[in-house]
Amino acid sequence: MSSRRGVRAAEAIVAMAVQLGEDVIVFPHHRDELRMMRSVRFGGREAGGMGLTRNGRMVMLGALTFGLLAPVPLARVAAQEATPMAECPVTTPEENKALVTQWFDALGSGNAEGVAALAADDIVYHDASPQEPEQTGGAGDWANSREADYPDLTVTVDRLIAEGDLVASAEHYTGTQEGDTEDQQGVPSTGVKVEWLSMANFRFECGKIAEIWTVADDLGRLERLGVITPDELQDAAPVATPAS
Repeated sequence: MSSRRGVRAAEAIVAMAVQLGEDVIVFPHHRDELRMMRSVRFGGREAGGMGLTRNGRMVMLGALTFGLLAPVPLARVAAQEATPMAECPVTTPEENKALVTQWFDALGSGNAEGVAALAADDIVYHDASPQEPEQTGGAGDWANSREADYPDLTVTVDRLIAEGDLVASAEHYTGTQEGDTEDQQGVPSTGVKVEWLSMANFRFECGKIAEIWTVADDLGRLERLGVITPDELQDAAPVATPAS
């Protein structure tokens, strides 16, 4: 009788679990309990001692021991809820302008970590030259290379215009060219203090700088550094603009 009571109790719990949308595993310990538990159905299918997955959950109902339903401290198996996606903050045009100002302030003060913190990990740099490929990531490394080239670099933001997730900037740089990085690119260290202009477009995503398009007066900078002379420019052969 105690075994039958245990089975009836298990049947009641199984029925309740099914109504709640739970799946079950029943561990009977006696052959007659196993025979009787095979008559318990889950959603129209025979259990056979094992429940079917329903709503991704599984309830462990324990064991039938000595004809009584005795709970057994078995681990509950459950599918974890899907990890919620990280929030994506939406910044206003004015906030984006402030972030661009912070970007140039960090760059001009040699704060590579501050530059990297404002950029997305997969930030994309679009070079003005169509021959140059896009570059991804490495905002902190880029800021470090600028500091190595111009240890006393300062950046003055002259104009900012923002619309939606875009900010357009016009700025001028001032610094003494020491050429740690540029020397490796064929531009020797000159020790000359120089000023040059630049313009950039920034696109923001989730409160970070996701893309940058830049154009700078690199030719004028190299002329003022004395790396390129007027005579060399006069003798330079014209190069056709590549078709887009």
